[in-house]
Amino acid sequence: MLKKLRHTLLSTLIISGTFLSSITTAQACTRVVYLGENNQIITARSMDWKYEIGTNLWIFP
Repeated sequence: MLKKLRHTLLSTLIISGTFLSSITTAQACTRVVYLGENNQIITARSMDWKYEIGTNLWIFP
């Protein structure tokens, strides 16, 4: 019983340590939402990147 508990605890610690060491900081885009008249909703995102990646404009109807 004690051997199984020790094994479970050790496995949990190893898995938790592996998971926590793989977490990185997210680099998300900025989101803007405009709520206009007549329930009009316009959503836009900017690409806030550390490096220049070129310009592509996307417009969806």
